[in-house]
Amino acid sequence: AGDLLAPALLAKFGDDRQRFPTAGSVQALAGTCPVTVSSGKRKSVRFRHACDRAFRDIVQKWAMCSISQSMWATSYWQQTRPRCDSDSHAYRCLA
Repeated sequence: AGDLLAPALLAKFGDDRQRFPTAGSVQALAGTCPVTVSSGKRKSVRFRHACDRAFRDIVQKWAMCSISQSMWATSYWQQTRPRCDSDSHAYRCLA
């Protein structure tokens, strides 16, 4: 993750592995997974605003760095970017 991102990730994740029982719980805290809102017959998927914004920034930067280091991350980002509204959205999808 690099000299700057690794300490930030460690600070956010902490050393207690029980704190995040699933990958979804990490994604929810970081704001990288969308929120599904449903009412009656209607269902929509929206951007998650309720999250740790500093953590979202860290994992988004981590995703940006992974594109230059990982072939699968580069491939995923190139496939995802045309479907997204912005680069940030595509980075969150990768994160």
